[in-house]
Amino acid sequence: MLTQERANMLAAVVAPDRRLFITNVANGTHTLEWYQTSVYITSTASFTETLTLPPVAEAAGLTYYIRTVVTGGHTTIQDQDDSLEWSNLTTDADGEYTTLYCDGRTWVVLITDM
Repeated sequence: MLTQERANMLAAVVAPDRRLFITNVANGTHTLEWYQTSVYITSTASFTETLTLPPVAEAAGLTYYIRTVVTGGHTTIQDQDDSLEWSNLTTDADGEYTTLYCDGRTWVVLITDM
Protein backbone atom coordinates (compact mmCIF):
# COMPACT_ATOMS: atom_id res chain seq x y z
CA MET A 1 0.00 0.00 0.00
CA LEU A 2 1.25 3.48 -0.86
CA THR A 3 1.74 6.11 1.77
CA GLN A 4 -0.20 9.33 1.24
CA GLU A 5 3.03 11.25 0.61
CA ARG A 6 4.07 8.80 -2.11
CA ALA A 7 0.60 8.85 -3.68
CA ASN A 8 0.69 12.67 -3.80
CA MET A 9 4.13 12.62 -5.41
CA LEU A 10 3.03 10.13 -8.08
CA ALA A 11 -0.10 12.17 -8.80
CA ALA A 12 2.05 15.26 -9.33
CA VAL A 13 4.29 13.42 -11.79
CA VAL A 14 1.47 12.32 -14.08
CA ALA A 15 -0.68 15.45 -13.76
CA PRO A 16 -1.13 17.14 -17.17
CA ASP A 17 0.14 20.66 -17.78
CA ARG A 18 -2.82 23.00 -17.34
CA ARG A 19 -1.24 25.70 -19.52
CA LEU A 20 -1.50 25.92 -23.29
CA PHE A 21 0.77 28.27 -25.23
CA ILE A 22 -0.33 28.89 -28.82
CA THR A 23 2.42 30.69 -30.73
CA ASN A 24 2.85 31.91 -34.30
CA VAL A 25 -0.69 31.02 -35.25
CA ALA A 26 -1.43 30.69 -38.95
CA ASN A 27 -5.20 30.45 -39.29
CA GLY A 28 -5.67 27.49 -37.00
CA THR A 29 -8.15 25.73 -34.79
CA HIS A 30 -7.57 24.41 -31.30
CA THR A 31 -9.97 22.44 -29.12
CA LEU A 32 -9.14 22.67 -25.44
CA GLU A 33 -8.82 19.58 -23.29
CA TRP A 34 -10.68 19.85 -19.97
CA TYR A 35 -7.40 20.30 -18.07
CA GLN A 36 -6.03 23.17 -20.23
CA THR A 37 -7.34 25.95 -18.02
CA SER A 38 -4.76 28.67 -18.84
CA VAL A 39 -4.37 29.63 -22.50
CA TYR A 40 -1.92 32.20 -23.89
CA ILE A 41 -2.01 33.15 -27.57
CA THR A 42 0.98 34.92 -29.16
CA SER A 43 1.51 35.70 -32.82
CA THR A 44 3.22 38.45 -34.77
CA ALA A 45 1.61 37.60 -38.10
CA SER A 46 -1.92 38.23 -39.26
CA PHE A 47 -4.09 35.26 -38.30
CA THR A 48 -7.55 33.96 -37.54
CA GLU A 49 -7.72 31.42 -34.72
CA THR A 50 -10.73 29.47 -33.46
CA LEU A 51 -10.49 28.21 -29.89
CA THR A 52 -13.15 25.67 -28.91
CA LEU A 53 -13.91 25.17 -25.24
CA PRO A 54 -14.14 21.64 -23.83
CA PRO A 55 -17.56 20.01 -23.36
CA VAL A 56 -19.45 21.51 -20.40
CA ALA A 57 -19.87 18.06 -18.83
CA GLU A 58 -16.08 17.60 -18.70
CA ALA A 59 -15.30 21.16 -17.55
CA ALA A 60 -17.86 21.33 -14.73
CA GLY A 61 -16.54 23.29 -11.76
CA LEU A 62 -13.43 24.58 -13.54
CA THR A 63 -12.32 28.14 -14.32
CA TYR A 64 -10.52 28.98 -17.58
CA TYR A 65 -8.28 31.97 -18.29
CA ILE A 66 -7.64 32.92 -21.93
CA ARG A 67 -5.31 35.79 -22.91
CA THR A 68 -4.04 37.15 -26.20
CA VAL A 69 -0.54 38.38 -25.39
CA VAL A 70 0.54 39.82 -28.76
CA THR A 71 -1.69 39.58 -31.76
CA GLY A 72 -1.73 40.36 -35.42
CA GLY A 73 -5.21 38.99 -35.94
CA HIS A 74 -8.13 37.73 -33.93
CA THR A 75 -9.25 34.70 -31.97
CA THR A 76 -12.83 33.48 -31.69
CA ILE A 77 -13.71 31.53 -28.55
CA GLN A 78 -16.61 29.15 -29.08
CA ASP A 79 -18.33 26.37 -27.18
CA GLN A 80 -19.23 22.93 -28.54
CA ASP A 81 -22.89 23.89 -28.97
CA ASP A 82 -23.61 22.30 -25.60
CA SER A 83 -23.85 25.41 -23.41
CA LEU A 84 -27.02 27.30 -22.65
CA GLU A 85 -27.14 30.91 -23.92
CA TRP A 86 -23.51 31.03 -25.13
CA SER A 87 -22.31 33.83 -27.42
CA ASN A 88 -18.89 33.57 -29.02
CA LEU A 89 -16.15 35.92 -27.80
CA THR A 90 -13.56 37.50 -30.10
CA THR A 91 -10.15 38.97 -29.26
CA ASP A 92 -8.67 41.51 -31.63
CA ALA A 93 -6.18 43.54 -29.57
CA ASP A 94 -3.02 42.91 -27.56
CA GLY A 95 -3.55 41.91 -23.96
CA GLU A 96 -7.24 41.07 -24.19
CA TYR A 97 -8.38 38.35 -21.82
CA THR A 98 -11.36 36.55 -20.39
CA THR A 99 -12.03 34.35 -17.41
CA LEU A 100 -14.75 31.73 -17.84
CA TYR A 101 -16.39 29.39 -15.35
CA CYS A 102 -18.25 26.21 -16.28
CA ASP A 103 -21.06 25.06 -14.00
CA GLY A 104 -21.61 21.83 -15.93
CA ARG A 105 -24.49 23.20 -18.01
CA THR A 106 -23.25 26.55 -19.26
CA TRP A 107 -20.16 28.72 -19.65
CA VAL A 108 -20.25 31.86 -17.51
CA VAL A 109 -18.10 34.90 -18.35
CA LEU A 110 -16.67 36.04 -15.01
CA ILE A 111 -14.55 38.89 -16.34
CA THR A 112 -13.49 40.05 -19.79
CA ASP A 113 -12.05 43.04 -21.61
CA MET A 114 -13.02 41.84 -25.09
